[in-house]
Amino acid sequence: MSYSGHALRHTIGTIVERQAGFEVAKSMLRHKRSSTTDTYVMAGPAEVARAISEITGCPHPLAQ
Repeated sequence: MSYSGHALRHTIGTIVERQAGFEVAKSMLRHKRSSTTDTYVMAGPAEVARAISEITGCPHPLAQ
């Protein structure tokens, strides 16, 4: 399995965003536009399910 420096950058960007917030990740990645940072941070299925549960007030099967 091979990894690139750019893939590692995406992974670190996602971790920082989850732990410290979007603006911190944007600053750490040295992006001027939020749209650029958007490509670095990804929500997984469980995170989407939790968000849907919070919005609707109904449990979602994938929410943990």
